[in-house]
Amino acid sequence: MTGAEADIAQAALDWLDNRWWGVVGQFTELTSRLSWLHLLSALVLALVAYRLYRPQGAGRTGLRDAIAYILPKSVYLHPSSIVDYKIFLFNLLFRPAGLMLSFLTTGFIGWGVAGLARQLIGPAPVQFEAGPVSMVVLGLLMALAYDLGTYVTHRLTHTVPVLWAFHRVHHSAEVLNPVTLFRKHPVYDALGRWIDALVAGPLLGVIVYFWSSDVALKVGTTVAVIFTLFNFVGGNLRHTHIWLSFGPVLGRLLISPAQHQIHHSLAERHWNKNYGEVFAIWDWLFGSLYLPREREELRFGVTDAPAQPHPTLWRAMVEPFLYAWAQLRPGRLPATTADSPPAASTTDRPAS
Repeated sequence: MTGAEADIAQAALDWLDNRWWGVVGQFTELTSRLSWLHLLSALVLALVAYRLYRPQGAGRTGLRDAIAYILPKSVYLHPSSIVDYKIFLFNLLFRPAGLMLSFLTTGFIGWGVAGLARQLIGPAPVQFEAGPVSMVVLGLLMALAYDLGTYVTHRLTHTVPVLWAFHRVHHSAEVLNPVTLFRKHPVYDALGRWIDALVAGPLLGVIVYFWSSDVALKVGTTVAVIFTLFNFVGGNLRHTHIWLSFGPVLGRLLISPAQHQIHHSLAERHWNKNYGEVFAIWDWLFGSLYLPREREELRFGVTDAPAQPHPTLWRAMVEPFLYAWAQLRPGRLPATTADSPPAASTTDRPAS
């Protein structure tokens, strides 16, 4: 083996090692939605939900029956779930969305805004101290900003046909499991991060300018803690068949698993509802909140194709470009789907 060949082989081994630990980290790192601790908390909550919303007529209530209901083979071995797993590994191993992000990140915009302010205004007229209370407030504001970015991305990709082409991959899931969270086309993933950067970046710049870079980094840690705590109270149940509602009051503040499952529903009354990721206030403010009064039976998928449009990883990656091109052809009307219906229905008032 020549020196060049040895270098190539070592680079390949380093790449594999880096990707392998990336996969392992998904199940070990505390902030990962698939970490063992998150999955354990989801299992505990699922057992509680099973007791609260046990299927009518179910005679037995033993642990084995509960586990069979919570982890059915019909869901986790469903062809749709198999595609979920493949998309998850593909995005994790090859990170195509990262290649599209380039320099447009929240940090880049934040530090850029702070630097521009110093050039135009000079040093901050007031330099604030970062006490415990201010750290919590700043962390909450940043969490709200990130969540607003997610809401904007989500709503745009449901109402703009060309963008829907890529988000449609997520909604073509016919059954839901925790890995469905990662059933995302790289174009949608990159778009979401760009919009997050444009929405949250300026606020980060304000923090850097009036506080400091160190405070901004600590605020980022606070945001991670806020999102992690939320995910511990049902985040992994959002993409499952397990119904768990937060009720009519808390449901106006936080998105429950039931509310997100409704977002995936094929039922027309659920179209264009519950775009929020964590906070329900954006749906409440912008008229897209749907609060269920009781448990509802749901079916998942899309209605703009006679059959599953993404039966394989290859189709999930390539078909969205063909679908998007079809929407751009002259004279082509926007596709009518369960998640992107005609414009007239986007003004429906939220049910409560």
